[in-house]
Amino acid sequence: MDFRIFYVFLVFWISFSAYAVGTLKGTSTFDSLSFDAKEVQRFRAYGVNSAVWNFREGDDDALQADYSFLYTIYDCRVRHSSSKEDNTELKSTEGSWSDCGENALVKPLVFVSYTGQFDFYLSTRSSSPVINRLSNPAIHFFNIVDKDKYVNYFDISFEHRSNGQTREIDEFDSSGLKTETAYLSGDYRYFDEISRGSNYFKLAVGNDKSIESISLNWRLSIKAYVTDDTEVNWGEWANSSTSIKDYDIVRASISVSPFIFSGLTFTSSYVFGKELLKNDSFDWSIIYPLEGWGVSIPLMIKGHHGPMATLSNYTKSVSSLGVGFAFYW
Repeated sequence: MDFRIFYVFLVFWISFSAYAVGTLKGTSTFDSLSFDAKEVQRFRAYGVNSAVWNFREGDDDALQADYSFLYTIYDCRVRHSSSKEDNTELKSTEGSWSDCGENALVKPLVFVSYTGQFDFYLSTRSSSPVINRLSNPAIHFFNIVDKDKYVNYFDISFEHRSNGQTREIDEFDSSGLKTETAYLSGDYRYFDEISRGSNYFKLAVGNDKSIESISLNWRLSIKAYVTDDTEVNWGEWANSSTSIKDYDIVRASISVSPFIFSGLTFTSSYVFGKELLKNDSFDWSIIYPLEGWGVSIPLMIKGHHGPMATLSNYTKSVSSLGVGFAFYW
């Protein structure tokens, strides 16, 4: 795909710009935890929470919402305060860090997370339906490594990912002819109701802090599927045993904040399947808080290129652009 060259150039240019500035500070947009024990809470936001008006190729425009949160079950760095005045926070107390060991190389945490996405076709489809796109509950065994290392955490998780639909493809059309017709005619609404789901283990490693005063963070993850979705039986993929493993196994992400304008955050993720560059895709986002008169408006622009735009029709390669607001990143 032609976008690969553009993607590589963009990442290197932004990374070099951040390095040239050198003293910039920012927050990571990756799914991870704060390393400051005093800031850790049992219930909090996890990944990016946002709402954008999404323009997707081959689909109706829609209000796309992403939401993500976690609940901490165990954090070795802190002790839980059971006071009635504040029973939601994990309070840092004297000696709490010794629970992990002052010089412990690994500090474990256990938490559950839930990440979701839906499209609200406000006045762009009849009855303005809300279509669920992603439901992703997970349990994480997160480990903080020495904060001075370039790799300062690794995360082992077991996750379920689906689009929340209930109809299998055979319920629509056991022969596959109707699905093939919908695919050839571009009937994207037909695919919205198809159920897609899988379960997998995921290993992620990365750095969620500034490196030598440069706010450039990275993350690399790999999936091992336990159960897969039904095979694709339409288009060029019919009878080829194609499944989601061919499109999503390895994800490489980078976040730079900021690089030219103070407060700006650029994040991108590149996704590979079993055949690497054959079915690759990438996502990017720019978040820039517009501030003035005591008001901060976190403007967000994001894009997607390649397959994996939706789980229901993940083999279809499309481009999309969304403009809106980020509420947590």
